[in-house]
Amino acid sequence: MLRDSRVLLSAVVVIVLLALFSWSARDHALAQSILGDERQGEPFQLDGLTWRDQQTFINSGKRCATRPVEAVEAQAIAAGLARFRAEGATGGANTPFRFVPVAVDRTVNDTWFGASPGTAAEQEMKTSLHQGTAKGLNLYTNAPGGGLLGWATFPWDYTSAPLLDGVVVWYTSLPRGSAPP
Repeated sequence: MLRDSRVLLSAVVVIVLLALFSWSARDHALAQSILGDERQGEPFQLDGLTWRDQQTFINSGKRCATRPVEAVEAQAIAAGLARFRAEGATGGANTPFRFVPVAVDRTVNDTWFGASPGTAAEQEMKTSLHQGTAKGLNLYTNAPGGGLLGWATFPWDYTSAPLLDGVVVWYTSLPRGSAPP
């Protein structure tokens, strides 16, 4: 039962993240409709790096540093989502998951602000700032560099590394942020 809950929670986290990024995509579509095709084919800059154009950036795979999902994990996610859909809990349905802000911690640390996945800086940041248990969602914002928009840990990795749990997003990539879509 606990594994099913973790798979379901991971699906919810993925859906929330996709929703956040789809808002950015919708904002981009609106900007394109206002600006027309004038910007297509222009160099695309993000965090001091430049790509030939936005599509080249997308194709580079630099947007997310979450580790790839292994086949067994993908099957478990698909099964959990199928059960979730079969129960009628989709979209804006009333689910047992609620996100309630518990605390906001604003920490000034240049090393952590530039932390990237798998680095000592990430481990130090999360070990110091992590709050709660597997039932909570720790959301960190920083500027990881290298064109990354963020990364996340999977719920089933909590047992082996509870203090590394959480989602990290590039602070300006959130809706209404200053980063380009």
